[in-house]
Amino acid sequence: TGGYTGGGGSGVPDAIGGGGNNDGGGKGIVCTMMNEFYGFGSFRNKIWLEHSKGLAPEYQKGYHKIFLPLVAYARKDGVTNKIVRKILEHIAVHRTIDIRQESRGKVHLLGRVYRKILEPICYWVGKHG
Repeated sequence: TGGYTGGGGSGVPDAIGGGGNNDGGGKGIVCTMMNEFYGFGSFRNKIWLEHSKGLAPEYQKGYHKIFLPLVAYARKDGVTNKIVRKILEHIAVHRTIDIRQESRGKVHLLGRVYRKILEPICYWVGKHG
């Protein structure tokens, strides 16, 4: 959730199949937190980058505003931190599945629900926040 940011630059981790490591070049969103914690590799990164490259910059801006603080919190030790981390992981996994299925003309329902809720929120926050 990223699921939206580019691959290089600040080194700030991200979440949700999107966000983190933004170099300002608008390359797309890659979830570096998911890579670090769960071994999400180049396959998922490629899916996220391909999906996010056509999105308006407001998505990335909103994504960072919402999810970078959540990821920073999730990276710390503690029970609630772990709960937030698991929720972010769950969203990232299902969002990625839906993006992949969409490229095949299919739908992964839970991932699509996450996307239909989170993507407009990210856009709105990026435009108005």
